[in-house]
Amino acid sequence: MKKQNKIITLIFSSLIILALIPCLFPQIQHLAVLFVEKLKHDDIHDSFWMKQMFAFAICTIFTILAINAVLFTQKGRKIFEHNIESFKKILDLIKDNKKYLFTIFLLYLFGYITIFRANFWNKAIDDLARQIEGSRDWMNWYRYISEIGSIFIHTSKQLIDIAPLTQVIASFFVALASFFIIHIFNKKFTYFSCIASLPVGLFPYFLSNLSYRYDSPYMAFAVLVSIVPFLFIEDKTTFITTSVLCLFFMCTSYQSASGIYIFMSMLCVFTMWTQDKKPVQEILKTTLICILCYGLTLFVFSKIFIPKPDYEVYADEAINISCLIPNTITYIKNLLSQLAGTPILYFSMAVFVLFIVHSFINTNINRLFSSFLSVLILIIAIPFTFGSYLALEKPLYSARAFIGIGVFIGCLSVIVLSNKNSTSNKFLNLSKILTFCLSWCLFAFSFAYGNAQADQKDYIHFRTTLLLKDLSEVIEDTDKDVELLFVSDIGHSRTVQNLIEVYPVAKELIDIGLTPHRPSEFVLQSYNFCELKAGTNTDFRKDDLPVLVDNQYNKIQGKNNKYLITFKNPHFKVIRTRNIEG
Repeated sequence: MKKQNKIITLIFSSLIILALIPCLFPQIQHLAVLFVEKLKHDDIHDSFWMKQMFAFAICTIFTILAINAVLFTQKGRKIFEHNIESFKKILDLIKDNKKYLFTIFLLYLFGYITIFRANFWNKAIDDLARQIEGSRDWMNWYRYISEIGSIFIHTSKQLIDIAPLTQVIASFFVALASFFIIHIFNKKFTYFSCIASLPVGLFPYFLSNLSYRYDSPYMAFAVLVSIVPFLFIEDKTTFITTSVLCLFFMCTSYQSASGIYIFMSMLCVFTMWTQDKKPVQEILKTTLICILCYGLTLFVFSKIFIPKPDYEVYADEAINISCLIPNTITYIKNLLSQLAGTPILYFSMAVFVLFIVHSFINTNINRLFSSFLSVLILIIAIPFTFGSYLALEKPLYSARAFIGIGVFIGCLSVIVLSNKNSTSNKFLNLSKILTFCLSWCLFAFSFAYGNAQADQKDYIHFRTTLLLKDLSEVIEDTDKDVELLFVSDIGHSRTVQNLIEVYPVAKELIDIGLTPHRPSEFVLQSYNFCELKAGTNTDFRKDDLPVLVDNQYNKIQGKNNKYLITFKNPHFKVIRTRNIEG
């Protein structure tokens, strides 16, 4: 760069930094919030926006300093050029093995076909609300990649429904994640390793993520960026750089993927020690780098972005180490109860056993010690598939938050197919059979899940039609505000109930639709029955309200524009008769 350009760049950078420094002080932040409130003629969330001003100022200053370090220092330029060369090698890897990446992508598209066909909104309060209002609202959870990326993907600040395009994009991200996992743990691409990696995107919990019509690309992106750093684990310079950047991207896209980096670190260090026979000093160095990158990035993110909530939230970001044990127990109980009695659980357990046996056969250290370490890895890593949520006072136990367990099982399935010992061909063949069976079960469940979504969608439409008929008979067309309070829910359709009997996890994955509070309101709004008005209705469930409608499906009580709606399900039995001829 010419001397004159350097001077201009330095002056311009200095001016920006000087302009941003005042934004680091609460007094200036508060004045800025007051100014925006006057412009909008509306109150905004002071503590949230003050914290975001601080965060953006810090991030912008850091970015400017990093760019200047690359432009004006020899070491910075050298690190940048080295990182570019490392990424070029990954692009060459993709180019040389594109047929395997394309195979994985096609397998995922095939596995998701019934989900695409169902065209079902996953959660009324999320998908349906965005379909109706076009709002983004990811910024409230610090998901800035989702907030900004959605503008480009949907071609508008106001979201439009472009599904399944969003889900196809998510499919490609998760295919790329599977592709990278094969390279990290197996090095050798085969069609069997492609099949073995499918739990990453076909495990039941990720199907919940993929079903989101608007969120799915960013959920899948969070999985992908959590894996990318480990492509460079032997190159410490690039590994540190990508770890910090990718962990920051994960935090600003979907924080439920926070466990992936943890168990990927464990598995990579374990492989380096037992199979690659790296020196102990290098093992300790890599472990320390992983801990520091993860801990410092998440700590800095939480401190600069996340304010203490001053209102009730469904998941609390407050960290409490004493919650680790109870949260772990709750998480494991949820996994076991939701997967109990299913072939997915049995074949997943088989993969765990294969991993232990593989560690005994394919090791360059003491075999018993290697097996002991593999058991220890499973005991520690499985809870940490829940990620940083383990340390939260009020973690999210929704199915979409269990994104890590499928990625972990996918990693193990790929590992057990890596054969560095020629005497273990029988074990390799057994591993191929069992990992194939697991993937087959996941395909079967995915197809059943998509079909069940379609049936639930029809059932919601049926029950909504009945409800609208009943409401239209009792609610007068008036200019006055109407309060609707919903009690209970409509439950799942019979097809979904049948799936739940075989796979209990389906109960957590498939949205009921007409449930208490806001979801039912959004469903009614989607049928143009009403417009939702900001505010909070009163709880009049205990009021003595006259019964206006009472049939097999709905009970409606109300007066003075307040209506209490209780969903019912018929329980009478019809005697089955044989066919009568003539």
